[in-house]
Order: sequence, then structure tokens, then C-alpha cells
Amino acid sequence: MGVDAKLAVVCKKEEKMTVVGQILHILNKLALDKLRTKYESCTLTVVEIVNLEESCYTRDAVLRTRDFSTFIIEFGVGDTSNRMAFVNVDCDCDVELLENYTYGTGAVLFSVGCWGSSKLIINTIASAMYEQYDVYVDYNDCDDVYYAKYKGETQ
Repeated sequence: MGVDAKLAVVCKKEEKMTVVGQILHILNKLALDKLRTKYESCTLTVVEIVNLEESCYTRDAVLRTRDFSTFIIEFGVGDTSNRMAFVNVDCDCDVELLENYTYGTGAVLFSVGCWGSSKLIINTIASAMYEQYDVYVDYNDCDDVYYAKYKGETQ
């Protein structure tokens, strides 16, 4: 089992799919922002850019699911690798110890491998969502530190 960086968004039950859509949008924006820093003239939509000479892999975030409970998002953020993230909307047992969470309230759990740009990915999502929702981050789920409430600063 790998080490993950995680983010939990506490929301109303009926907002879970909206939160998933917001995460997808944020990852697409991150990919585009990374491209714009590398290339001056970049179109507004990216399908996939692989530049082996510059070790750059960037792509639109693609969402896949079979049951609308667990999702896989495949994306790139301008580093050397394709990234896979997992999103779970039925995650009560994973987030029940969070400060403002009561069982059945609603939460979305985002998880990405803890390597490379994982902290950038987590902070980008958290900073875009923390004013609207209670957002908790755990940069390394194998250390002794549990989720911390995101308060707007890079932690």
C-alpha cells in the first residue's frame, strides 16, 4: 500500500457531486496554469501534451467511475508523470474524526500519491475550496499527524 496525501471536504450530502466537479475544474485549471508558465501561447483547452525533451507531462483531468461513489481522476501538472487521484463520496469511516463532521453529514475524500507535486495539488484544491467548505489536509497519511483544518496558508 502506498503513501498518500489526502484532502477531505466536509459538505452537505446533496453537495457531494458539486464538490467532485469543483475538484475536477481546479485540476484542469492547475494543468493549464502549468502549461502557460512553460509556453507563452497556449490554447484554453488541453488534451494532452507530452514533451520528453523537457520532461513535461500535462493533460486535462479525466474523471472515471463505475458506481458514482468512487472516482478516478487522471491528470498531469507539468512534471514528469501522469497522476492518478482517487475521490470517494461514501467515506464516513475515513473522516468521522474530523472537527466539524457528524456521521452522515457529507464529505468528499481526495487522495493522491505522496510524491512529486502532491503538496502543490493538495494546496491548490484546498485554497480554492476552504472559504466555501471545511477543508482538511493530510500531506502524508503514514506519519503521526492526522488531518489539519486548512486555513488559507501553505502549510
